[in-house]
Amino acid sequence: MKYRAEIDGLRALAVLPVLFFHAGFEVFSGGFLGVDVFFVISGYLITSILIEEIENEEFSYLNFYERRARRILPALIFIIFSSLPLIFYFLDPENIKSYFESLASVGLGLSNFYFLSQIDYFAKSAELQPLLHTWSLSVEEQYYLLFPLLLSIFLKTKKPRSLLILTVVASFILAEYGSSIQPERNFFFSFSRFWEIGIGSLAAFVLKEKKLSNGFLSIIGITAVIFSILFFDTEFKFPSHFSLLPVFGTFLIIVFASNDNLIGRFLSNKLLVGFGLISYSLYLWHHILFATVRHEKVYGLSDYEKYSLIIVSVVFAFLTWKFIERPFRNRSFLSSRKVLFFSVISLLATVIIGVSGTLLNKYYEKIWLDFQDVKKQRVYKILKKADTAYSNYGSDESNLSTWNELSECRFNKPDIDKKVAEKIKTCFRKYGPGILILGDSHGIDLFGVVSSRFKNPFIIGVTRGFCRPFIEDVNCHFIGVKHFVKNNPSIFKKIIFEEAGFYLLREKNGNSGSRKLFEDYAHNSSIPNYEPDIENINKTLEYLEKLSKYTKTIWFLPRAEPHISEKLIMKLGCENDYEFRENQFENFKSLDMFIKKTADKKNIPNIELVSQNEIMNFDLKSDFMNCDEIFWSDGDHYSTKGEIRFGQRLPEGFID
Repeated sequence: MKYRAEIDGLRALAVLPVLFFHAGFEVFSGGFLGVDVFFVISGYLITSILIEEIENEEFSYLNFYERRARRILPALIFIIFSSLPLIFYFLDPENIKSYFESLASVGLGLSNFYFLSQIDYFAKSAELQPLLHTWSLSVEEQYYLLFPLLLSIFLKTKKPRSLLILTVVASFILAEYGSSIQPERNFFFSFSRFWEIGIGSLAAFVLKEKKLSNGFLSIIGITAVIFSILFFDTEFKFPSHFSLLPVFGTFLIIVFASNDNLIGRFLSNKLLVGFGLISYSLYLWHHILFATVRHEKVYGLSDYEKYSLIIVSVVFAFLTWKFIERPFRNRSFLSSRKVLFFSVISLLATVIIGVSGTLLNKYYEKIWLDFQDVKKQRVYKILKKADTAYSNYGSDESNLSTWNELSECRFNKPDIDKKVAEKIKTCFRKYGPGILILGDSHGIDLFGVVSSRFKNPFIIGVTRGFCRPFIEDVNCHFIGVKHFVKNNPSIFKKIIFEEAGFYLLREKNGNSGSRKLFEDYAHNSSIPNYEPDIENINKTLEYLEKLSKYTKTIWFLPRAEPHISEKLIMKLGCENDYEFRENQFENFKSLDMFIKKTADKKNIPNIELVSQNEIMNFDLKSDFMNCDEIFWSDGDHYSTKGEIRFGQRLPEGFID
């Protein structure tokens, strides 16, 4: 295949936005889409080579995977193992454990599935995962496990391009569907990404028949890519129809850019080509460096630190390209047999070290604690005890994490199925009307708060994280609760509802609420004035109004959320006087007032709005933690001790 300098320039156009996005420069709000550009480039290059070899009857699976191993493994393995000192220096045992889990998944070529099950790519905590970026390598490798076989089959038919288009369309439909039901997981899912690589494969088919050059279309292509990088952001769902712009923009560049037109010459300039040549090593190095150093920076990275890490990433990438990538691609330097041996041993070592590091983490934790001062040891143990998954009142007694069964008729479930419905009816016959606690993960907390405060024998929780009345999801519990209450109007004397407040706020640019509204701001900074999300608030009130037709309903309005990271707590200690960020509490106070005014206008007779913030009267200097316990399990949820502490502030008549 003839070398095209403009493709290396295009690689630079892909990697640099990713680099600046992970550095945290807001102007590159869609910089993560550089990975989509990489997918298209990869599809084009690999397919061009495969078509040529298959048609010339020179194709060999062994040779194909040998080339992939030479291209990917040496730099990957070298960078992973040479960065281990940074990992041990910057990460605490809990983060070390997740690192080794991800390391094992990298060795298996399944890191995208590991992160799919663990994290939202755009969550603040994702910035702290050193191997997060390896998800894209796993997607590519999974594609190339299947694609050579498919391509050889396609090329034996009369319409290979049509079959490839059908495959691409099927993958795109899956991506579009996934973006609507589970966008966080869809982001990492292989089959939702295959269409992007497939578009690159189509470019190879187009150029196989005829070499093209069109200055206008190549300008359209690069404009689409740059527009996506500068104007798309994390609020858009990817991959989806939004991905069409950068993906087809890349397609147009590959097909129509050449030395005969402006874009081809621009992408072929020496600076961009230079960055393109080191793009793979730069992609691998930059995120590991940024993620590890961020573990130490409680107030985020300064611009000076960002630029310094970028320079270090580029220098390391150049050295890795020169002394690792280039030699290992040279067959005279390393024979095929040695490449095979290196590949097997290195991947096996990665998996073994990853699994061993995970299994031996508790021993490493003991060693790590021995090197810390007494105060840091104490804070670490307090935080570990308050882990979100096990920090609900009654979880110890029920030996469960969140779905607690305190007694026969005091339990919390994720939905009302037939078994739960019958159990509730039995409790009603025994005790008369009960109390229903309803909501999302904050509702789980509320069940603990109410149950710890009141000893009524009939208190039921129906709560599920990530589910809210304004989310149209059949898997959520609100539809089932509504039908149950409608069919059994006298079974509860009161329904008390709570949901997270940050989902009822919006940024002024219209972006919907998330933890990023607060987590993206250093604790010593000021929070902007957010707007109430009128649509979500109205949908919540409409749902509660339907319940109130049958049973008196209380909306326990959203709590003010501290969003103080464990990283900051480890740094400042348990004796620090923690406070809300400037203007943070005021946002929740304003939200309270807006919800009350909106409800007053609707004049719903059987709904009562109760301000949680007025009842709890949070003072984080005493209500966040002390040197014996912490009252919050993460940025917005109560710990077990917190549920008990804040439960004592509920007035006597709260449920009766």
